[in-house]
Amino acid sequence: MTGALDMLERQLEAASGDLERSRLYTEMGAVCRERLDEPERAVEYYEKALELDKSNGAAAEPLAEIHRKAGRWDAAVAIYDRFADATAAMPQEEKLDFFSAWGQACLNMGDLDKAAKAYAAAIALAPEDYELASELADVHFRAERWADAREAYESVLEKGGDELETPRKAEIHFKVGLASRWSGDLDAAAEHLDATLRRDAGHVQALRNRADIHLEKGEHEAAAKSIACLVEATEDEDRRVELYTELGNLYTEELVEHKKAAEAYAAALAIDPENRNLLTRLMQAHSATKQWSSLVEVVLKIADLETDPMKVARYYQTAAMICLL
Repeated sequence: MTGALDMLERQLEAASGDLERSRLYTEMGAVCRERLDEPERAVEYYEKALELDKSNGAAAEPLAEIHRKAGRWDAAVAIYDRFADATAAMPQEEKLDFFSAWGQACLNMGDLDKAAKAYAAAIALAPEDYELASELADVHFRAERWADAREAYESVLEKGGDELETPRKAEIHFKVGLASRWSGDLDAAAEHLDATLRRDAGHVQALRNRADIHLEKGEHEAAAKSIACLVEATEDEDRRVELYTELGNLYTEELVEHKKAAEAYAAALAIDPENRNLLTRLMQAHSATKQWSSLVEVVLKIADLETDPMKVARYYQTAAMICLL
């Protein structure tokens, strides 16, 4: 294939005029990209082609694609920006590809406003394409435009229908739930989070948000059930301790169910047996339910962790007094 490049080099030497030279550089770029699989070498030729003819779309499109694949988003966006006005003359399919690629590059560069405009232009050309709707929804979600994100994700669910696999449908419902929550519609948020959990009962973030919504609405019993499910879905032991503690505190402070609080604190202590804060909370729960023998056990555990002899003596004295009850 180097022979093809040599031939084009000779034609380039004999060429007259910038447009002809730009065309030849474009062909040389295509040889490097498509036949030699040397995209970075192709970049040099495509850039020379554009220097000679700034309107050379045949060089601009593959150059932008190379930059996109290499993650050089700013370079790709600069090319798409330059050729945006030329899309009017493009066939519809090329125009759709252009706006989709432009949106992706803008999104990865972090220009969310421009990405949204590009994807919206693509959707106008293919209104039933739920993948494009999903890309636009993700842009709105990242930009924290919650109402727009919710509307876009709902359109994905509508357009995608049965073509959407269950895990993806669960994730879209989750994002609609979050967008609804942050836009202030807690009922809609709850509905979509429940839809997520029907498809993925162990979706940790959905369970967390569902519990938080119950708490915000004062639905403490339902919140306790969600937190209990969240514990089961959580693998990290430190996080499980935090959740059991939260559950115990909820039973203590809001539901006034000290027996269930004690069960939650005990479950946390099974993971972190020397946690003084948890031992103290468990002690208080047993005291509230007058579980004296269990209370003595906890007091003695705290005494075992104490290094100050005077404090140890007081704990044993307390345990002895409890035994007299």
